[in-house]
Amino acid sequence: REYAQAQIDVRLRQLAAQYPATDAELKIQAVPLQQYNSQELRAPLTILLTAVAGLLLIACVNVSGLLLGRAIERSREAAIRRSLGAGTFAVLRLYVVEGLLLSLAGAAVGLLVALNLIGLLRAQVPASVSGTAAIVIDWRTAAFTVAIAIASGLLAAWAPAWHAGRTSKLAVQDRSATSSGSLAMRRLLAWLQLTLSVVLVAVSVL
Repeated sequence: REYAQAQIDVRLRQLAAQYPATDAELKIQAVPLQQYNSQELRAPLTILLTAVAGLLLIACVNVSGLLLGRAIERSREAAIRRSLGAGTFAVLRLYVVEGLLLSLAGAAVGLLVALNLIGLLRAQVPASVSGTAAIVIDWRTAAFTVAIAIASGLLAAWAPAWHAGRTSKLAVQDRSATSSGSLAMRRLLAWLQLTLSVVLVAVSVL
C-alpha cells in the first residue's frame, strides 16, 4: 500500500506541474481492494458486533445472578468447608470452576452452531463483495472464542465468588449473617441486566 501510494503521489506531482489550473488540488488515496469492496459492510458489522457484545454482557450478568442465587443456597456448605479448614481460595475455586465450565460449554455449542451456519452467512453476503471464501472457522476464531469464554466465565463467577468470600464460619449457626449483602448484590445485578437490556433495545431501534 505504501509503495502504491508513493507512486500515485509522484504521478500527482507531475500532473500538478503540467496542468496547474486543473490538477493542482487533485488528491488520490490508495485503498486495499478488500477494504474497498467491504466498506459498505463495515458500519453494519460494527453495529452488529456492538450489539453482540452488549448481549454477551447481559448474558454474563444473568448467569452471574443465577450462580449467586445458587451460592446463597450453598452458604451453609461453604461455611462448613471453612470451619473444617478449607481456605478461602479453595472455596472460591469451586465457583470459578463452575463459571468457567458453563462458559466453555456455551462456547463449544456456539462453535458447533457457527460451523453449521457459515454457509448461510456466505449466501447473505452481496455478490459484489469478494473474499467470502475467507469466512471460515479456523484456529484463530476458536482461540478468540475460548478467550472470550474464559473472560465471560470469570465475569459471571465474580458475584458468587464474592458471596463465598464473605461467608464466615458464623453462617453455620446463622444463615442470615451474610444474606443482606447478597440480596443487595442480586438486586444490583437485576437492575444492571434491565438497564443493559433497555439500552440494547433503544440502540437497535435507532
